[in-house]
Amino acid sequence: QDSNEINSRFNEYAIKEHNLFFSLPTYNNRLWQRTILLNPFIDESILQKVSNAITQFTNQNKYKKR
Repeated sequence: QDSNEINSRFNEYAIKEHNLFFSLPTYNNRLWQRTILLNPFIDESILQKVSNAITQFTNQNKYKKR
């Protein structure tokens, strides 16, 4: 499946289900997830939330075509 579609689906899922926002910049004609993890306001709980969102997204097969 197209990585642009997967990244778009994850972005929608992260916002809707986990209240997380990742920007989707284009690099070499592809969408990439981007966030700043070295921000002084980021703590372990937020990193765990990001990890949980990625794990749940892949476990629920949300990256596959509908």
